[in-house]
Amino acid sequence: MYTAKLSRCPRWLGRDQNRVRAMHTEPKPDLPVTEAEGQYRGLLETASDAITIMQDRRYVSFNRAWVDLLGYTPDEIRAHDIVDFVDPASRAMVEGRYEQRLRGDPLPTRYEVKLRKKDGTPIDVELHVSVIVYQGKPAVQAIIRDMTEYKLLQEQLIRTERLQAVGQMATGVAHDFNNLLAIILGRAQLLSQHLEDQQAVKRGLQIIEKAAVDGAEVVRRIQHFTGLRWQKPFAIVDVNAIVRDAVAITRPRWQEEVQARGITVQLTTSLTPGGLVEGEAIELREVLVNLIFNALDAMPQGGIIRLNTATTARHALLTIADTGGGMTPAAQRRAFEPFFTTKGPQSSGLGLSISYGIMQRHGGVIAVDSHIGRGTTVTITLPRVQRRGDGSMGQHREGNEAMR
Repeated sequence: MYTAKLSRCPRWLGRDQNRVRAMHTEPKPDLPVTEAEGQYRGLLETASDAITIMQDRRYVSFNRAWVDLLGYTPDEIRAHDIVDFVDPASRAMVEGRYEQRLRGDPLPTRYEVKLRKKDGTPIDVELHVSVIVYQGKPAVQAIIRDMTEYKLLQEQLIRTERLQAVGQMATGVAHDFNNLLAIILGRAQLLSQHLEDQQAVKRGLQIIEKAAVDGAEVVRRIQHFTGLRWQKPFAIVDVNAIVRDAVAITRPRWQEEVQARGITVQLTTSLTPGGLVEGEAIELREVLVNLIFNALDAMPQGGIIRLNTATTARHALLTIADTGGGMTPAAQRRAFEPFFTTKGPQSSGLGLSISYGIMQRHGGVIAVDSHIGRGTTVTITLPRVQRRGDGSMGQHREGNEAMR
């Protein structure tokens, strides 16, 4: 009888399982049956997991751990039906599996269920169930492990991971807004010095307006992240227009600000027409603004930034190259990792990782080529949109898929 029960014990009983198996399988002709039963009973009573045998819809045998888990007395447990301690939402499932198992239907031997203690406290448990013969009749044996504390720890871990995700998102938002505020403040300071030049004031106000719109887009992406809004559909975007906007937006940083510090930064553009892509202009502009700022940070003593666009049959290409100090191979491999930075505590380390995410959303590729002492070149490749014979616009889908 005991051997039949023990042959179905789960592996996680560990050393206790092995001891009991050895006790009942090794030949011991001089060991009385009553002594073996006593040893088995002692092992059951000291087991940390609850063990019970169900027969004729009653708990006919169980150890002390089952009593402690439920909070009922042994007599109260024996008087109850097998589903009386199961949470009402799971009773039909437990009852059905009990009957199916006795009929010999194939069922999982392990599953989780929620029980209710005598005082109504819910308990999450893991059951390991098998059919045995008990006192000459079929019965169901269950080994029950209390998973309540494990579930609580699991929920705490999930909450912690959610908080980390929110923290990362908040850091990214701060990074984006710092860039936008730098643009707005820089342009406002320039306007205060050229109030008599109406054209300069108008251009400055347009750039401030565009930066504010980009800030609103950051808020929109937060709402999308939290499920409050649907994703904005893509439109046809001219890569050259993105370059011109980014150059104008960042001009206070790479021209007026660096000149005030006695440094010279030259920014050149070489733009090839025809680079139309499907995308979101604000996001693509954000990528280029980030890259220009990175190039400026890489040239504290000044230098040259070159922005070039080109087209192939299937793709629109954008490169931004600087004459800064370059990156080591190790830094280059980690360039797109969130929070990785070589700039020290003043940087969030999110500019390139955010840019990488935007490129992924656009079906594009962003690549970095850098050498110490020779500067860095970042290349962006996007699926190109071309006009069809009927005048409508279409994208090279096979090229897009090949890049993914």
